[in-house]
Amino acid sequence: MPSTDETSGWRVGRLARATGVTVRTLHHYETIGVLVPSGRSEAGHRLYADADLRRLYRIVALRELGMSLAQIRETLDDGADLGAVLRAHLVHVERSIDRRRALRDRLARLCTRAEEGISTDDLVTTIEGMAMHERYFTKEQRETLARRWDELGGDAVGRTEEEWRKLAAALRGHMEAGDDPSAPAVRPLAQRARELVRAFTGGDPAMYASLERMYQNEDPGTVSRGVMDGEVMAYLRRALGALPHAG
Repeated sequence: MPSTDETSGWRVGRLARATGVTVRTLHHYETIGVLVPSGRSEAGHRLYADADLRRLYRIVALRELGMSLAQIRETLDDGADLGAVLRAHLVHVERSIDRRRALRDRLARLCTRAEEGISTDDLVTTIEGMAMHERYFTKEQRETLARRWDELGGDAVGRTEEEWRKLAAALRGHMEAGDDPSAPAVRPLAQRARELVRAFTGGDPAMYASLERMYQNEDPGTVSRGVMDGEVMAYLRRALGALPHAG
């Protein structure tokens, strides 16, 4: 441990040089009560005792673990169970790692789309869709969807999107013509839409429930990436409701 140049304590500048902690940081620690100097010199300079130096070393060590200053102060001042604090912090770090991995995977998929020559508008729409999926689908469901899309490949996904656009245009034509959603001419369109939905969910009821929540709470145009507006979506839902229940 470095020696002091005053018997009464450490000056803030020397303490900063000895520990590698900036003077500004030491002032901040004092302001929030994490490390308060034990005294003042006659000239009013902050003076830190050896006990303050030991506390600072502990603060630095705990900060290197990524702990917040609030957690550190609670541990050092209130005698909080450090083991419990560390376990809680580990959970926080693991969640952060999961979020980072999800972000990495999302960026990788977006880079692939960008390399395919997708326009900026379509790329932004893709980003919006990914963010929306994170609100309604669990981590496991998103991983399942990502694997499914990877297995299908970009060409197959593109063909599916194009089929949805054609279905939407056909449904709009019947709607504007005044055809009832249960009409025989509409039924094949509804049946194909149901098949595409089942291909997306893999027949998983939980996946379908997540998809349904998304459609109920978000703008239809955003959810369908501009394929269907609210009127066409409502028409399709009535057409699906008119189909015989499949066993």
